[in-house]
Amino acid sequence: MKNFGSNELFEDVIQKDFCIGCGACTELCPYFQNYFGKTARIFPCDRTEGRCFAHCPKTEVDLDALSLRFFGKTYEGKALGNYSEILSSKAGEKMSAGVFQGGGTVSALMAFALEKGLIDAAVLTGQENGIRLRVW
Repeated sequence: MKNFGSNELFEDVIQKDFCIGCGACTELCPYFQNYFGKTARIFPCDRTEGRCFAHCPKTEVDLDALSLRFFGKTYEGKALGNYSEILSSKAGEKMSAGVFQGGGTVSALMAFALEKGLIDAAVLTGQENGIRLRVW
């Protein structure tokens, strides 16, 4: 995989609405910042290679090949892509209030796996002050 710079990241990921807001580029590159839940390029950058592009999980993904393999058709360019079905979930009443985001499903699954000894540890992320990622 060839590494590119912030211009390609901006064109290939951010402008096409592929950004998932993981924070990799904002933590590694001073030219990107999180702004109200969206990734924004604050300053232009002329680097031809950068950590922002190298660590972005949405770069160098052949969406047509993936879509053909799993759905039998090419990628249509929709924001959610091709999918079989969309489900929603919410953790039950046992989850402590305020220790999860959204419905708490991932937190509940991790808590269950820890309690049952299926895993030794879990790394979960969250936001602190709405900007930085926190690992605990």
